[in-house]
Amino acid sequence: MELTVKEALTLPPGRKIVLQHNRELQQVRQAAGLLSGFLGTLGADFQQLPICETSWKTMNKAFKEHVFDQVKEKCRKNAINRSKQLSNDREGLLVEERYGP
Repeated sequence: MELTVKEALTLPPGRKIVLQHNRELQQVRQAAGLLSGFLGTLGADFQQLPICETSWKTMNKAFKEHVFDQVKEKCRKNAINRSKQLSNDREGLLVEERYGP
């Protein structure tokens, strides 16, 4: 069943959407776009996903560093995956050498 983000947001509470994924638990095909779009919409609406910290300056340093490390790791993985999608030759390997396995 093809489902758009807009349709997913209007589903009744408790309704589940089953997403396909590969062995690495990454969403594939339509599921990838649906999950990405849904999370983007959720994250953009602070009423649905409130952020409790009012300032990065007052946030617990250990927590802030943990969040920053998570973001850096996600960016690193995205760079590697994107380079592999764009090219299966030496270009993809250069990015992996730069950012690590």
